[in-house]
Amino acid sequence: MSPTSPDTPEDDLVRRFQGGDEAAFEGVVLRYHPRLQELAFRLTGDVDESREIGQLALVRAYETLARFRGGARLSTWLYRIVLNLCRDRHRKRVTREDRLTRLDPQEEASPAEIPEGRLETHEAATIVADAVRALPAPEREVVLLRHYQDLTFAEIAEIQGEAVTTVKSRMTKGLRLLRGPLKELEA
Repeated sequence: MSPTSPDTPEDDLVRRFQGGDEAAFEGVVLRYHPRLQELAFRLTGDVDESREIGQLALVRAYETLARFRGGARLSTWLYRIVLNLCRDRHRKRVTREDRLTRLDPQEEASPAEIPEGRLETHEAATIVADAVRALPAPEREVVLLRHYQDLTFAEIAEIQGEAVTTVKSRMTKGLRLLRGPLKELEA
């Protein structure tokens, strides 16, 4: 196991970085960058924006990791940075009323480019992604963090700064709201 391997315990990486070993941050990047970018994409629906948010989250983490006290897991802290960046971007976009200039977030292949056996799966995945994206922000965040990042309700509550009961309530509401749009997949 190399000193900056993705298998290095996150506590060791944080401790080494806080001790002056800036190379330890490479382990943080190796382990979390793909997950942070994936979460940003699921929250924004925009490939380019998710790449930018993933990079910005790592820059923020690098700048503030020296002050990280370990009250939360590193992953939880990083997810919160991404969530806050996505929320900030959304607020700015809404105030500028810039929605019409956004690029198509899915960059989907046409049905003719998808092998026949995978077309049904691709269509189902598109329906699910669109339905999740259409959820109100609080419910969408909980559904994404729970089902796509495999976080516990306690971890989500910590990331969102909410009570566990609030998070569970949002999950219930989100799943209820998804029933209608996803009904066509049951057939």
